[in-house]
Amino acid sequence: QAQELGNRALVYCGQGGVCSATTRLNAALIEEGADGVDRTTSELPDLENYRLLFVMAPRLGLTTEGRAALVQWHNAGGLLVLVGEFVDWAREANRSLNTLLGELGYPELSLGTSGRTIAEGCNNRGQVNQHPLTEGVEVVKVAGATLTSGGDVLVTSGADIATTQGRVVLAGDTNMFTDSCDAFLNDENIRFFRNLWNWTGGVEPMDRDGDGVGNEGDNCP
Repeated sequence: QAQELGNRALVYCGQGGVCSATTRLNAALIEEGADGVDRTTSELPDLENYRLLFVMAPRLGLTTEGRAALVQWHNAGGLLVLVGEFVDWAREANRSLNTLLGELGYPELSLGTSGRTIAEGCNNRGQVNQHPLTEGVEVVKVAGATLTSGGDVLVTSGADIATTQGRVVLAGDTNMFTDSCDAFLNDENIRFFRNLWNWTGGVEPMDRDGDGVGNEGDNCP
């Protein structure tokens, strides 16, 4: 029997992660049909209630058990938005998310853990590439960010800072999604948020029946 996901979104900050308010993100997701948006800084809750999950730069990293739960939920059809941050502030978070990407089956996707980053501040305007997730979006406002690599690039600001592959969106800046920057009050990012919710129904799960065996190797997917 196929695993049924819920109709909510979760913002998961983890230990030491970014838990700034996400008022505009929450409103956009609910307007597009989400039953609600929850937030947690502690252990991951039961994920069956969610179809969209943001992991917001957990600075102390993800536990082995937490990564395993995210992999299982993703493979059953959930959409993961993995968000890193400025390297000097969140190097361990970026490393932990890169480990998770490998376990999810996306080793070509990664966040920067050293070297170049995008300048701090709230006035960076990321240019978008054509993709269903950026439909109707002209620019995405970002602040200080680490770089992303691999996948289909969504947003650039002198370098790639958001990309996607399969059921994962990878971004290098938490401010893109939070209320941290007053400059984002008339937010052009809201259309992007709405597209994220609509995208949750648009990509085939890797494990349709939720039995832990991927579709390609499953005799009864």
